[in-house]
Amino acid sequence: MKNFAWKIVIERTTLLSILFLLICACGGNDKPVPGSPCEADVECPTGYFCHNQQCTSPTNINCTTTGCPPGYLCLSNGSCLAGAECESNSDCCAASTPEQPVNCEKQCVNSKCVGSECNDTDPSKKCFVGCHEGLQSCESGVLQPCNAPPVLADEVCGDNIDNECDGATDDGCPVCTPGQVQACSTACGDGSQTCGNDSQWLQCDAPTDCFCEPVGSSKTEACGNCGFQEFQCSADGVWVAADVCSGEGECVAGSQESLDCGNCGQQSRVCSQECTWTDWSACLGGACVAGEVEERACGNCGSESRTCDDACQWSPWSQCSEGAGCFEGEVQAQSCGMCGEKTSVCNDQCQWGPFGVCQNEGSCTPGEVDTQPCEKCGHITRVCGDNCQWGAFSVCEGWGECEIGEQETDNSCGPDSEAGICAFGTRIRNCSATCQWNPWSTCAGAIFPAVEICGDGTDQDCDGVDPTNPDPFEINNTCATAAYLGEDPAPSQAECIKTNESDWLGYCSYDGTEENKTWKSCFDDDDCAAVRGSFDNPGDSVDYYYFKGNDSAAPNENIVVKLKNQPIGVDADIFLYKSLADCQNGIAIAQSITIGSGDEEFTWGEGFLVNDEGNYYIRVQNYEGTDCWDDYELTVDGLR
Repeated sequence: MKNFAWKIVIERTTLLSILFLLICACGGNDKPVPGSPCEADVECPTGYFCHNQQCTSPTNINCTTTGCPPGYLCLSNGSCLAGAECESNSDCCAASTPEQPVNCEKQCVNSKCVGSECNDTDPSKKCFVGCHEGLQSCESGVLQPCNAPPVLADEVCGDNIDNECDGATDDGCPVCTPGQVQACSTACGDGSQTCGNDSQWLQCDAPTDCFCEPVGSSKTEACGNCGFQEFQCSADGVWVAADVCSGEGECVAGSQESLDCGNCGQQSRVCSQECTWTDWSACLGGACVAGEVEERACGNCGSESRTCDDACQWSPWSQCSEGAGCFEGEVQAQSCGMCGEKTSVCNDQCQWGPFGVCQNEGSCTPGEVDTQPCEKCGHITRVCGDNCQWGAFSVCEGWGECEIGEQETDNSCGPDSEAGICAFGTRIRNCSATCQWNPWSTCAGAIFPAVEICGDGTDQDCDGVDPTNPDPFEINNTCATAAYLGEDPAPSQAECIKTNESDWLGYCSYDGTEENKTWKSCFDDDDCAAVRGSFDNPGDSVDYYYFKGNDSAAPNENIVVKLKNQPIGVDADIFLYKSLADCQNGIAIAQSITIGSGDEEFTWGEGFLVNDEGNYYIRVQNYEGTDCWDDYELTVDGLR
C-alpha cells in the first residue's frame, strides 16, 4: 500500500509538470486575427477563411463570383451562410423518376432541407436486416437506413454478431476456456479477468479511476452481471471500493447457454445487455430419433428397414426380406404440408398403399411472410411460426403523406399581402392513389397588385399607400395661400430669361446682358408668364395665384389669362378677382367656364381713367377627375 501511495504522488507530479510545460509552450504564440495574411483556411480564426491570402469573413465577399468556404451556402444576395443547406424550397428538390422528373418532397426550414415522412423528435423505430435487430431514426424529416448489421453468409469471429442468423454469436470462435482466469492491470492497480461461457474474456476488474476529490465524495461503477459498486473518496484522495457488488443480474452479458432438444438438436439463449436471459431459440435437430427403426414393404410381402443413427440421420434401407412386409390393415403416418399428417394402409399383399391427402394442416408454412395494406398506403407484416400458425401483425410501416381522397385547402395564396385592393385566394390539393399530395390547384379568387393610379384614394399596387405628387405651389388651395406670380407679368417680344432651375415658372424679362442669357423654352411664343400646376388627388380641386398690377396712364389696359393642355379627365375653369377680399367672397370680375378638358381663356379690360392698381387673384377650379403626373399650363398677361 505504501508503494502504491508513492506511485500516485509521482504520477500526479508528472502530470502537473507536463501541464506547466504545455501552458508555457503555448503562451508565446500570437492568436491570428481577421485580416491577417494567410495561405490556408487553418491559419485563420474560427468563422474566417483564407481569401486572396487574407483572413476574411464569409459575409464580406460576393460568393456569386468567388464561392463560399466549406460548410457555407452561397445565398442569392451574394453572402455566405454557415451550416446552411438551402435558401428556398426549390433547393431541396432532387431528380426522381421519369414519371416524376423532380422530387420536391422536402422543404427549406431554417436553412435546412426537412422531409415530411417523420419527425426528428419521434423515438427510433425497431427494424431488422435478416435476423439482426437495429434501429431506424429520423433525421431532417427523412427515415434513415436500418443500423442493424448486414447478414453475412459465414460467421465472422470476434465481431460479437450472429452473422449466420442461427441464434449463436461467434459460434466456433473461442478465445479462452470458460471459467479461466488471468491477471490484468490498469494504471491504477492490478486485477484479473475471467473467461465467460462464450469463450470470450470478460472486462478486467482492475481499478481504472484511482484519484479523486474532494475527500468524502462518492460514486458508483458497474460491476459483475450488470451490478454496481459504491466507491468513497478516502483521506488519501484515492477511491476505495465497497466489498459487495449490488444489484447483479442472472447472467454475464453476452454469454450463451445451449440445451439439447428434439432429434439430436440444440437450442440456445443469450444473456442480454441487461444481464437477463433471452428466450430459447428454436430447436435445430436431425431427421429422426436416434435408435428409431422404420420399415416398408418390398418384394412379395417382404420388408426392408432403416435405422436412425446417433446423429439422428436415417441409415440406408436394408436389403429386402421377402415375406416380411407390413401387416394387413397396419397404418403408418408421415408429416406433410403445413404441420399436417398423411397416412398409408398396408394392403393384403403386405405392401403399403399410397399415402392419402394431407390432413389437419395449419394456417401457413413456417417462415412464410404475409403482407397486408394499412393506413396511408403503408403495410403490416406477420410471420408464420414453427407451429404453422400466424404470428401477430407488425406496426404499420412505409406510409405516405396522406390518405387517398383526402383534401387540403390553402386560403392564403396569391399576393404577398391583403393591403389595398389585394386579396388572398383559395387553392386545394388532393391525395393521390399513392398517398402523396398532388400539386396545388390554381389560386382562385385572388386579387393581385395593379398599376398604381396616383392620388385616386385607392391603393392599386398594394404597398399600403396611395401616393400623391403635389406641384411646387402647394399649399395654394385658398385665397390667403395663393402663389405669387410677380409684378405685371407680360409676354416678351423676343425671348425670355430663365429665372428658376425648374420648368415650372418663367418670367418674361431680359436686361440685355449677354452673360445672363440662360434661355428656357416657353410654352408658346406669346406666353412666358407661365405656371404648371396639377390636381394630384381628390382633395386637391382648386389652385390660387396672384400678381401685382400697376396701372399706368395709358387707357384700355387689360389682363389676359389662358388655361391650356389640361390632362385627360380634368375639367377646370378659371376666375379673376380684383382683390383678396373679392377672392374670399367669390366676387369674380372675369371667368371662363367650358365643359370638358378643353382650353379656357378670358380677357378683362380696366375702366377708363379708373385707378386699377392692386393685387389680382386667379382661381383654377377643377370639377372632374385628378391626374397625379400630368400638369395644366396657366399663362398670364398682366395689366398692360
